[in-house]
Amino acid sequence: GGDHTLTLPILRAMKEKHGAVGLIQVDAHTDLGDTMFGEKFAHGTPFRRALEEGLISPKHMIQIGLRGSINGADDFTNVFEWAQKQGVQMVFADECWHKSLKPLM
Repeated sequence: GGDHTLTLPILRAMKEKHGAVGLIQVDAHTDLGDTMFGEKFAHGTPFRRALEEGLISPKHMIQIGLRGSINGADDFTNVFEWAQKQGVQMVFADECWHKSLKPLM
């Protein structure tokens, strides 16, 4: 949780030293929106920017516990489809209920 806009400059620094990294994100929201309130850089868009900039290897990115978007169902569907095309693995919250997360690790 929290303001993920702080994550983008950290990922940029990590790429400079280590190359693209993998990411395990446990969160209710994808933070993969193209824009949020008309802005490209906002708390709901940093992982989209990171993927576009090649900071994260999409084949090594998993998001766990997703349950929707504050921008509505259509937005979530568009983001989900975009992420799937990139190779991001997504695990929805209902897939985790009453289960151990150990198999995901």
